[in-house]
Amino acid sequence: LFPHGGLYLLKRCGKTLPVCVLTLSVCVLTLSVCVLTLSVCVLTLTVCVLTLPVCVLTLSVCVLTLPVCVLTLSVCVLTLSVCVLTLSVCVLTLPVCVLTLSVCVLTLPVCVLTLSVCVLTLSLSVCFSHENSSGYYRTSVYFLSKIFADLIPNRIVPIFIFSAIAYYMMGLKPAFTAFLLFALTMSLVSLAGVSLAFLVSASVSSFAMANVLIALPFVFMMVFGGFLVNLNSMLSWLSWLKWISIFRYGLEAVTINEFKGQIFYSNTTILPGEVYLETQGIDYSTWGFWQNHVALGGIITVCMVLAYIQLRRINRWK
Repeated sequence: LFPHGGLYLLKRCGKTLPVCVLTLSVCVLTLSVCVLTLSVCVLTLTVCVLTLPVCVLTLSVCVLTLPVCVLTLSVCVLTLSVCVLTLSVCVLTLPVCVLTLSVCVLTLPVCVLTLSVCVLTLSLSVCFSHENSSGYYRTSVYFLSKIFADLIPNRIVPIFIFSAIAYYMMGLKPAFTAFLLFALTMSLVSLAGVSLAFLVSASVSSFAMANVLIALPFVFMMVFGGFLVNLNSMLSWLSWLKWISIFRYGLEAVTINEFKGQIFYSNTTILPGEVYLETQGIDYSTWGFWQNHVALGGIITVCMVLAYIQLRRINRWK
């Protein structure tokens, strides 16, 4: 039995030997992979050990810059609070800005429309020179008739009609006395612009030259009128130009007339109109209001006198 049993075992081993060899090869290959993986792990551990000082240094830098970041964040929060406060102030003053814009919109066309005086005066200058030289009438007669029959009716009556429509349409102060003061201011602004245009048209003989000479003063008056540029922040060597601006006197007068005694509300915040006038550096006293009309009257008088002198010179040339 033993030989037969040994032969049987030998045959069985001969059949399983390739499988055992293959399994041994797989084990050897797996062992090699494990050794390679171990080498990679050792290499990674070495890299980690080498980069550990860098990580520690970076962490130290982060810890050192943390107060700076906190301070920057505090500054950002403070700036955000200031922005929110500024935005609330802007929202509060928005009605004031809109009202000021409406006042300026009412003031600008009054002066710009005075350019029509140049066209009318220059078109009649040749006729005036001929008739005056022929002795039909004196220069003073033409000058006074020009004022009382042309300039005043054509500049005051339309202003009152324009003011009666636009004033209440824009929701300005509903008091009738405020409307009369507004119309008076607009009339003086119009007459001041007309007198300046009359002076220029009496000094030149070409409409193109008159258009340039009348546009330049209006541009400077508009810039230094107090609406496009804040007069309080103007350079000292340029601030004197505001005293010759027709726009400034008209805008200040109608601003005082509108804002004095007014109270503006925004939620729980109350803003009196006098506070806005003080921030703009406008004197809202009684004399502060009427001095603008006195200045406009002075501009009208000076321009009219110079225009009369120019008409006299035209007569002398002829």
